[in-house]
Amino acid sequence: MIHHRDRIGIELDEQPKPRGVIKRCNRDFIVREITTKGALPLLGHTTLSGSYDKDAFVLFNMTKQGITSNDTVFEVARQLHARVKDVTMHGMKDRWAITPQLIAIRSDVLSKERRFNHHSIYMRDIGTASQPLRIGGNKGNHFWIRVRRCYTWPDLADVHAVPIFFGGQRFGRLGDEQHVGRLLLTGNAEEAGYRITFPPLRWRLEQALSECNGNHRQAFLHPMMQEVSKFSVSQWQSYLFNRLVSAHIRSGLHLPGTFPLWCNRHSALYQSVWESAEPIEKEFERMAARTQRRTMVSPRNFTFRNERDQSVVFEFELPSGSYATVVLGQLYTLVEKEHGG
Repeated sequence: MIHHRDRIGIELDEQPKPRGVIKRCNRDFIVREITTKGALPLLGHTTLSGSYDKDAFVLFNMTKQGITSNDTVFEVARQLHARVKDVTMHGMKDRWAITPQLIAIRSDVLSKERRFNHHSIYMRDIGTASQPLRIGGNKGNHFWIRVRRCYTWPDLADVHAVPIFFGGQRFGRLGDEQHVGRLLLTGNAEEAGYRITFPPLRWRLEQALSECNGNHRQAFLHPMMQEVSKFSVSQWQSYLFNRLVSAHIRSGLHLPGTFPLWCNRHSALYQSVWESAEPIEKEFERMAARTQRRTMVSPRNFTFRNERDQSVVFEFELPSGSYATVVLGQLYTLVEKEHGG
């Protein structure tokens, strides 16, 4: 889903851009994870073979389309008789796209007789590893994107170096899920609970509430909800990062190579974009990521070509944690149409 940029903290004084339609179908948006051997190939069928009993983890190329990364992990774990917690990956990939990516599964929990069949997920075991995959551990991603209905040519000078904002998919379907993290941090857990509407997460919260006698704060700290709470806090950190980078660009201030993500330690840096009138809840603040993020990125191997159907095909590579929609958002006012196959 493409949101108004200011809704996700990208608050820039921008000139009007030509309109471009992306993701009209899954084939318009292909994201291939880059490994040490290059970009993963697209799979069109499942092939599982080999025995890796002596190795800690089995690596798979998992190509999916039209399904979320979380739902894919649950389905893979179910069919291969593995535990969800033993399936690791480098990060989430777009739902409305074709996305080959690495996953790793502990070999000692895998069924000896491996069978997998799904109309939107294809699997191939491609090797082994001694360690699980970690978030952001891949070299980057290769993007092949078709932008349709391009009636005006964009200014390609804007793609040499672009602010490395967090993209709209970071903030959920409506572009406002980051406010759950804000409410948790400021002690408004009950209001945060009302904002959890996605059915699987709602069910999980209700289960946690029943075990915590209806106490929302304890429910969000319950082991069943800690992953959700941590991600909600990170969404708020992402929103504040977007606002801080935007503020520097608008003011003409020097943009350093990196900014730390928000946490209490760096609250003074973020005071201009968020000065909370309420004390910060320490238990939730501890969930905040303590890391630096680059402020600019330069797409690698950037190419494009005009198609006869008034579309433009772009190919480029970005380091892990970068968003292709942010790069293309420098060129177009992006519109995301209904998705097909």
